[in-house]
Amino acid sequence: MNYFWSLVRFSLLSLFSFGLTLSLTMFSVQVCAWNPVYAHIFTLVVVMCINCWLLIRFVFPSEGMNRRKFVAAYLCSSVFLRVSEWGVFALMVQYFGVDYRLSICLVNPAFALIKFVFLRGRAYASDSAIKSGS
Repeated sequence: MNYFWSLVRFSLLSLFSFGLTLSLTMFSVQVCAWNPVYAHIFTLVVVMCINCWLLIRFVFPSEGMNRRKFVAAYLCSSVFLRVSEWGVFALMVQYFGVDYRLSICLVNPAFALIKFVFLRGRAYASDSAIKSGS
């Protein structure tokens, strides 16, 4: 699969994830009365699990890819990136007084691009340990 179509599929997944992140966080804050910082932690975990399955199934559906190693790489990197994303979100909301919805709109796209660059390398690197069976 070429870079362009991977990017198109990842962009569509990112739009879906963005909508899910924003709506689930808003639901948690407005209906469940959770603190936005804690609601966003819950949302990021839910979206991370959904994205893992969608990435393997639709964005990087390579036959030669070792899916277990991709999932391991995804989870390790995603935990680091999601904690970083949440940290930036929390700083914006708690310390700079940015509305949580605006913060999601600013932080989410930036981290989506970082994730695409990182994960594309893990899914398609010909000499990567992920693609080798070892």
